[in-house]
Amino acid sequence: MLTSCLRIVKMDPQGFGVPDSLYNLGISAVIDNYQCFKNEIRILPDNLMFDLYYKVRILVLVIGAGNQNIVKKN
Repeated sequence: MLTSCLRIVKMDPQGFGVPDSLYNLGISAVIDNYQCFKNEIRILPDNLMFDLYYKVRILVLVIGAGNQNIVKKN
């Protein structure tokens, strides 16, 4: 799963992880299964389209940063 690295677990005062919201899990599921949903994505409301684009953009930046570290080590 590509977006699993983007799921941030928030900690409550007792130190237990708070699960991500259902909305964010849904956004991640659409990104992870893009091939299944690519035709339906065009009919989504603008706010959902923005959230999908934003999460994909972060993913590209994270993967790009990871690739730069690999290149620097060699």
